[in-house]
Amino acid sequence: VEFSRIGEDGAYLKIDSFINYRKEVNPDKIYDPIFKAINKENRKYLILDVRNNGGGSSEAKTRLLAHLIDKNFRTVKRITINTLDFEDTKQYLWTWDKSALNPNRLGFNKNPDGTYDMRPFVMEELQTVKPDKNQFKGQLIVLTSKSNSSASTNLLAALKNHREVTMIGEETGGSIEGVTAGVIFFMTLPESELRTRLPALRHYNDIDNFEIGKGIKPDINIEQNIDAFKNKQDIIYQAAVKYAQKNTQ
Repeated sequence: VEFSRIGEDGAYLKIDSFINYRKEVNPDKIYDPIFKAINKENRKYLILDVRNNGGGSSEAKTRLLAHLIDKNFRTVKRITINTLDFEDTKQYLWTWDKSALNPNRLGFNKNPDGTYDMRPFVMEELQTVKPDKNQFKGQLIVLTSKSNSSASTNLLAALKNHREVTMIGEETGGSIEGVTAGVIFFMTLPESELRTRLPALRHYNDIDNFEIGKGIKPDINIEQNIDAFKNKQDIIYQAAVKYAQKNTQ
Protein backbone atom coordinates (compact mmCIF):
# COMPACT_ATOMS: atom_id res chain seq x y z
CA VAL A 1 0.00 0.00 0.00
CA GLU A 2 1.36 3.41 -1.01
CA PHE A 3 -0.17 6.81 -0.22
CA SER A 4 0.88 10.30 -1.32
CA ARG A 5 -0.53 13.79 -1.90
CA ILE A 6 -1.07 15.47 -5.26
CA GLY A 7 -0.80 19.23 -4.92
CA GLU A 8 -3.26 20.85 -2.51
CA ASP A 9 -6.42 19.06 -3.64
CA GLY A 10 -5.56 15.50 -4.59
CA ALA A 11 -4.50 12.19 -3.07
CA TYR A 12 -3.04 9.02 -4.56
CA LEU A 13 -3.59 5.58 -3.06
CA LYS A 14 -1.95 2.53 -4.61
CA ILE A 15 -2.96 -0.96 -3.44
CA ASP A 16 -1.14 -3.77 -5.21
CA SER A 17 -2.75 -6.72 -3.43
CA PHE A 18 -5.62 -7.76 -1.19
CA ILE A 19 -3.81 -10.90 0.00
CA ASN A 20 -4.21 -10.99 3.77
CA TYR A 21 -3.72 -14.62 4.74
CA ARG A 22 0.07 -14.97 4.76
CA LYS A 23 0.62 -12.33 7.43
CA GLU A 24 -2.84 -11.28 8.52
CA VAL A 25 -3.49 -7.69 9.59
CA ASN A 26 -6.63 -5.70 10.35
CA PRO A 27 -7.30 -3.78 7.10
CA ASP A 28 -8.71 -0.79 9.02
CA LYS A 29 -5.34 -0.26 10.71
CA ILE A 30 -4.00 0.52 7.24
CA TYR A 31 -7.01 2.31 5.73
CA ASP A 32 -8.15 4.46 8.67
CA PRO A 33 -5.05 6.69 8.99
CA ILE A 34 -5.00 7.26 5.23
CA PHE A 35 -8.64 8.27 4.93
CA LYS A 36 -8.50 10.35 8.10
CA ALA A 37 -5.66 12.34 6.53
CA ILE A 38 -7.52 12.69 3.21
CA ASN A 39 -10.63 14.04 4.92
CA LYS A 40 -8.82 16.21 7.45
CA GLU A 41 -6.84 17.88 4.66
CA ASN A 42 -10.05 18.29 2.62
CA ARG A 43 -8.64 16.52 -0.43
CA LYS A 44 -11.16 16.92 -3.23
CA TYR A 45 -10.17 13.95 -5.37
CA LEU A 46 -8.63 10.54 -4.86
CA ILE A 47 -6.84 8.47 -7.49
CA LEU A 48 -7.05 4.81 -6.48
CA ASP A 49 -4.48 2.73 -8.36
CA VAL A 50 -5.22 -1.02 -8.36
CA ARG A 51 -3.55 -1.84 -11.69
CA ASN A 52 -1.19 -4.40 -10.12
CA ASN A 53 -3.87 -5.92 -7.91
CA GLY A 54 -4.91 -9.45 -8.90
CA GLY A 55 -7.15 -9.98 -5.89
CA GLY A 56 -6.80 -11.72 -2.53
CA SER A 57 -8.81 -11.65 0.68
CA SER A 58 -12.43 -10.52 0.91
CA GLU A 59 -12.04 -8.46 4.09
CA ALA A 60 -9.26 -6.31 2.58
CA LYS A 61 -11.50 -5.52 -0.38
CA THR A 62 -14.68 -5.01 1.68
CA ARG A 63 -13.10 -2.68 4.22
CA LEU A 64 -11.70 -0.53 1.42
CA LEU A 65 -15.19 -0.31 -0.07
CA ALA A 66 -16.52 0.75 3.34
CA HIS A 67 -14.18 3.75 3.12
CA LEU A 68 -15.44 4.66 -0.36
CA ILE A 69 -19.23 4.04 -0.33
CA ASP A 70 -21.58 6.25 1.67
CA LYS A 71 -24.57 3.89 2.03
CA ASN A 72 -25.22 0.40 3.29
CA PHE A 73 -24.26 -2.19 0.70
CA ARG A 74 -23.34 -5.81 0.15
CA THR A 75 -20.83 -7.12 -2.35
CA VAL A 76 -22.29 -10.59 -2.93
CA LYS A 77 -25.94 -11.65 -3.15
CA ARG A 78 -25.43 -15.41 -3.42
CA ILE A 79 -22.70 -18.03 -2.84
CA THR A 80 -23.24 -21.59 -4.05
CA ILE A 81 -21.45 -24.94 -3.87
CA ASN A 82 -22.20 -27.95 -6.05
CA THR A 83 -22.05 -30.58 -3.32
CA LEU A 84 -21.48 -31.08 0.39
CA ASP A 85 -20.45 -34.72 -0.02
CA PHE A 86 -16.71 -35.33 -0.35
CA GLU A 87 -16.36 -38.87 1.03
CA ASP A 88 -15.29 -40.45 -2.27
CA THR A 89 -12.53 -37.92 -2.91
CA LYS A 90 -11.64 -36.62 0.56
CA GLN A 91 -8.44 -38.69 0.75
CA TYR A 92 -7.11 -36.83 -2.29
CA LEU A 93 -8.08 -33.32 -1.14
CA TRP A 94 -6.37 -30.69 0.98
CA THR A 95 -7.25 -27.11 1.86
CA TRP A 96 -6.10 -24.56 4.43
CA ASP A 97 -9.58 -24.55 6.05
CA LYS A 98 -10.09 -28.21 6.99
CA SER A 99 -13.68 -27.53 8.08
CA ALA A 100 -14.51 -27.11 4.37
CA LEU A 101 -14.06 -30.87 3.97
CA ASN A 102 -16.70 -31.48 6.65
CA PRO A 103 -19.23 -28.70 6.03
CA ASN A 104 -22.00 -28.12 8.54
CA ARG A 105 -25.23 -28.57 6.60
CA LEU A 106 -27.04 -26.10 8.85
CA GLY A 107 -25.09 -23.36 7.07
CA PHE A 108 -26.61 -24.16 3.67
CA ASN A 109 -29.97 -24.19 1.90
CA LYS A 110 -30.48 -26.92 -0.69
CA ASN A 111 -31.62 -25.79 -4.15
CA PRO A 112 -33.97 -27.71 -6.49
CA ASP A 113 -31.05 -28.49 -8.83
CA GLY A 114 -29.12 -30.23 -6.03
CA THR A 115 -26.65 -27.40 -5.36
CA TYR A 116 -26.47 -25.53 -2.06
CA ASP A 117 -26.67 -21.83 -1.19
CA MET A 118 -24.64 -20.59 1.74
CA ARG A 119 -26.63 -18.83 4.44
CA PRO A 120 -25.68 -15.21 5.25
CA PHE A 121 -24.60 -15.87 8.85
CA VAL A 122 -21.88 -18.23 7.56
CA MET A 123 -20.13 -15.84 5.16
CA GLU A 124 -19.47 -12.13 5.83
CA GLU A 125 -19.63 -11.27 2.12
CA LEU A 126 -23.36 -12.03 2.13
CA GLN A 127 -23.98 -9.56 4.94
CA THR A 128 -24.71 -5.85 4.70
CA VAL A 129 -21.69 -3.56 5.13
CA LYS A 130 -22.04 -0.14 6.72
CA PRO A 131 -19.98 2.84 5.53
CA ASP A 132 -16.94 3.63 7.64
CA LYS A 133 -16.99 6.91 9.55
CA ASN A 134 -13.83 7.93 7.65
CA GLN A 135 -15.36 7.36 4.23
CA PHE A 136 -14.25 9.52 1.30
CA LYS A 137 -17.10 11.29 -0.51
CA GLY A 138 -15.11 13.35 -3.02
CA GLN A 139 -14.26 12.68 -6.64
CA LEU A 140 -13.01 9.11 -7.08
CA ILE A 141 -10.87 8.01 -10.03
CA VAL A 142 -9.72 4.40 -10.30
CA LEU A 143 -6.86 3.15 -12.48
CA THR A 144 -7.51 -0.28 -14.04
CA SER A 145 -5.56 -2.87 -16.01
CA LYS A 146 -5.64 -6.34 -17.54
CA SER A 147 -4.07 -7.63 -14.31
CA ASN A 148 -7.26 -7.00 -12.33
CA SER A 149 -9.18 -10.17 -11.45
CA SER A 150 -10.94 -11.90 -8.57
CA ALA A 151 -11.32 -9.55 -5.57
CA SER A 152 -9.96 -6.48 -7.38
CA THR A 153 -12.51 -6.87 -10.20
CA ASN A 154 -15.18 -7.41 -7.52
CA LEU A 155 -14.09 -4.12 -5.93
CA LEU A 156 -14.49 -2.31 -9.24
CA ALA A 157 -17.89 -3.91 -9.84
CA ALA A 158 -19.14 -2.73 -6.44
CA LEU A 159 -17.86 0.79 -7.00
CA LYS A 160 -19.56 0.95 -10.40
CA ASN A 161 -22.83 -0.15 -8.84
CA HIS A 162 -22.86 1.92 -5.65
CA ARG A 163 -21.25 5.32 -6.28
CA GLU A 164 -20.03 7.80 -8.87
CA VAL A 165 -16.59 6.79 -10.08
CA THR A 166 -14.46 7.35 -13.16
CA MET A 167 -12.29 4.44 -14.28
CA ILE A 168 -9.25 5.09 -16.44
CA GLY A 169 -6.93 2.52 -18.00
CA GLU A 170 -7.39 -0.90 -19.58
CA GLU A 171 -10.28 -3.35 -19.68
CA THR A 172 -9.90 -5.66 -16.70
CA GLY A 173 -9.56 -9.39 -16.40
CA GLY A 174 -11.78 -11.38 -14.09
CA SER A 175 -15.57 -11.49 -14.15
CA ILE A 176 -17.83 -8.63 -13.13
CA GLU A 177 -20.59 -11.20 -12.49
CA GLY A 178 -18.60 -12.94 -9.75
CA VAL A 179 -15.75 -15.32 -8.99
CA THR A 180 -15.15 -18.99 -8.23
CA ALA A 181 -13.08 -18.73 -5.09
CA GLY A 182 -13.39 -18.34 -1.33
CA VAL A 183 -12.40 -21.94 -0.64
CA ILE A 184 -9.95 -23.71 -2.94
CA PHE A 185 -9.32 -27.44 -2.76
CA PHE A 186 -6.00 -28.91 -3.85
CA MET A 187 -6.51 -32.37 -5.36
CA THR A 188 -3.62 -34.79 -5.81
CA LEU A 189 -4.50 -37.21 -8.60
CA PRO A 190 -3.85 -40.76 -7.37
CA GLU A 191 -2.18 -42.19 -10.49
CA SER A 192 -0.07 -39.31 -11.82
CA GLU A 193 0.33 -37.55 -8.43
CA LEU A 194 -0.23 -34.27 -10.24
CA ARG A 195 -1.85 -31.61 -8.06
CA THR A 196 -4.62 -29.33 -9.31
CA ARG A 197 -6.68 -26.51 -7.80
CA LEU A 198 -10.47 -26.78 -7.51
CA PRO A 199 -12.36 -23.61 -6.57
CA ALA A 200 -15.30 -24.71 -4.41
CA LEU A 201 -17.57 -21.67 -4.12
CA ARG A 202 -19.37 -19.70 -6.83
CA HIS A 203 -19.98 -16.04 -5.93
CA TYR A 204 -22.68 -13.91 -7.56
CA ASN A 205 -21.94 -10.20 -7.14
CA ASP A 206 -24.76 -7.90 -6.03
CA ILE A 207 -24.75 -5.79 -9.19
CA ASP A 208 -27.41 -4.71 -11.68
CA ASN A 209 -25.76 -5.15 -15.07
CA PHE A 210 -22.92 -7.26 -16.41
CA GLU A 211 -21.67 -9.02 -19.52
CA ILE A 212 -21.21 -12.73 -18.86
CA GLY A 213 -17.57 -13.77 -18.78
CA LYS A 214 -16.26 -10.23 -19.10
CA GLY A 215 -14.44 -7.84 -16.82
CA ILE A 216 -14.96 -4.09 -16.60
CA LYS A 217 -14.51 -1.62 -19.42
CA PRO A 218 -13.05 1.68 -18.18
CA ASP A 219 -14.79 4.98 -18.82
CA ILE A 220 -11.60 6.28 -20.44
CA ASN A 221 -9.59 3.58 -22.22
CA ILE A 222 -5.82 4.19 -22.19
CA GLU A 223 -3.14 1.56 -22.65
CA GLN A 224 0.51 1.99 -21.78
CA ASN A 225 2.57 2.00 -24.99
CA ILE A 226 6.16 1.03 -25.70
CA ASP A 227 7.46 4.58 -26.14
CA ALA A 228 5.99 5.69 -22.81
CA PHE A 229 7.42 2.60 -21.12
CA LYS A 230 10.89 3.28 -22.53
CA ASN A 231 10.71 6.89 -21.33
CA LYS A 232 9.44 5.77 -17.90
CA GLN A 233 6.20 7.70 -18.39
CA ASP A 234 3.00 6.53 -16.77
CA ILE A 235 0.51 7.91 -19.26
CA ILE A 236 -2.49 6.38 -17.46
CA TYR A 237 -1.62 8.11 -14.19
CA GLN A 238 -0.86 11.36 -16.02
CA ALA A 239 -4.25 11.22 -17.75
CA ALA A 240 -5.97 10.63 -14.42
CA VAL A 241 -4.31 13.65 -12.78
CA LYS A 242 -5.19 15.84 -15.76
CA TYR A 243 -8.79 14.63 -15.69
CA ALA A 244 -9.11 15.16 -11.93
CA GLN A 245 -7.70 18.67 -11.99
CA LYS A 246 -9.96 19.62 -14.89
CA ASN A 247 -13.08 18.29 -13.18
CA THR A 248 -12.39 19.32 -9.58
CA GLN A 249 -14.72 22.00 -8.30
